Amino acid sequence: MTEARADPYLDLTGDDASMNYFNGKTGELLFKAGNDFMTRISRSKLRNLLSEGINIKFNKALVKVHDEGSTVRVAFEDGEEAVGNLLIGSEGGHSFTREYLLGEAGIAHRRKDLVFFNFTQHYDAETALVLDSLHPLIKFALHPDGHGMMVVAIQDRVDPAKPDTWLFQIVASWLSSDGEEINAKPEERLKMVKELAKHFPDPWRSAGLAAEEDTYIPQDHLSWWEPVPWNNHSGKVTLAGDAAHPMMPHRGQGLNNALEDAVRLVDAVSRTALNGEELSKTISRYEDEMIPRGGEEVRRSNQQCDASLSFKSLTESPLMKHGVQRVAQEEATVRSVGVAA
Repeated sequence: MTEARADPYLDLTGDDASMNYFNGKTGELLFKAGNDFMTRISRSKLRNLLSEGINIKFNKALVKVHDEGSTVRVAFEDGEEAVGNLLIGSEGGHSFTREYLLGEAGIAHRRKDLVFFNFTQHYDAETALVLDSLHPLIKFALHPDGHGMMVVAIQDRVDPAKPDTWLFQIVASWLSSDGEEINAKPEERLKMVKELAKHFPDPWRSAGLAAEEDTYIPQDHLSWWEPVPWNNHSGKVTLAGDAAHPMMPHRGQGLNNALEDAVRLVDAVSRTALNGEELSKTISRYEDEMIPRGGEEVRRSNQQCDASLSFKSLTESPLMKHGVQRVAQEEATVRSVGVAA
């Protein structure tokens, strides 16, 4: 997995393996949410790594699912169809497969009050070194005067000796009083980020103010859905990843749970293919473990999202109480993996 890391040259262990929260007004360290090991994964690098040797068809929008008894048939927006023994809906937070299984009860809930600007940026060498201070992977700042939260993280440390090649991920987030900011045009979003950054110390201040004027800042419409049991059509249709448990990103547990889903799904399918166990039983066992695990993490991530936008409640948040450990194994020592966009 080294080649998929945002910083393949860095191993963080012990006291350095922590998610650090700072006072967004003074720059003072508030607390560390620690673990035994910490890294960040680049989504694009991970995608390239996992796609080696696999025939992946992109831009396939699912529009129809039909249970044909022993098989399941799907249709795509481009008119193409496919038939198989198992459909695993893993098409993200607004999953068509989930809505097929659950109807309106499967529609994700959108946070309509939360502005969340998430973008990447290269900087000149001097500014890049400023952004790399305090923590080499990621640092959070929460402002006590109601100016929200900013995050600076490394997304791709291309050459450790050349800071101007480093790519950073920047997040600016706050509660919107009227909801209008959420629908702002792209050019207005950059102005908002720069205005917000003026209230923060470095490195967050420089991350916002030094952003190039032509920077495109997308608007992330964050959504969540707490999983409930569904009819898996005798094991022929199930869910995984964000399709199964879309969550707020504030505890950094989306990727961890998706990887856990993948491991357990491979085990379920292998037991059917190699040992002859009924697919309905192996997939149901997978869901029996995944649904409560994913549901608990959705709840905790929602709590952390709210706490991260309230300076007073941050110290009572799940991150403070539980760190970034997996909810199913709090007593065990586990690894923390964050994903870069």
